[in-house]
Amino acid sequence: MTSSAGPRATALCAILGAFALLVSACGGSDAEAKDKPSKSVASSASPSPTPTPTPTPAAEPLSPFEDKAPVKAARAYVRAVDLAINSGDKSLASVAQWATPAGIADTRAVMSDDLAHGYYLPGPEPFTPVSVQIKGATARLNLCFKTSGWSVNRKTSKAVGKPTIEPIIFEMRKVAGSWKYDKGALGTGDCGGVKVVETTW
Repeated sequence: MTSSAGPRATALCAILGAFALLVSACGGSDAEAKDKPSKSVASSASPSPTPTPTPTPAAEPLSPFEDKAPVKAARAYVRAVDLAINSGDKSLASVAQWATPAGIADTRAVMSDDLAHGYYLPGPEPFTPVSVQIKGATARLNLCFKTSGWSVNRKTSKAVGKPTIEPIIFEMRKVAGSWKYDKGALGTGDCGGVKVVETTW
């Protein structure tokens, strides 16, 4: 029997034939594709990076001079004095490692009210170094120091005196390799714009 498909069928056959050749050129038939393992999208994806923890910001230093050895010694001296007063140690024996004999005598005179009345210091007396001069075994620290309004009357729980920041000079002396408080004096600098941070125990 003669086919009656006509020209449209002939054209369709030609198109299908061309498509078959194209599939063959691009990778073969469906049967061949089934024999080849398929590539998983998930296996080719790169693993997500582990989140980096945000570092905790370091505490801001009390001044630009905190890394200076005489300043570190001055901080330790003030802390030792205040702890001695809080514990009722009028001899200041625990302060000896941070002060020369002259420094101990000077401390007794300066802190006489605190020692006599048994005031309480809520933390190391606040001060901010504004300049540090080191020459050989001596160092001069120009400080803005809270000289009043820090001690607390134990009976009333109120601060003693009006809060006052004054320029104070600490003279430190290096003895047997260690910096020690030697004497203090009232300075002449201006502490008006200096921030003095208060820290408690």
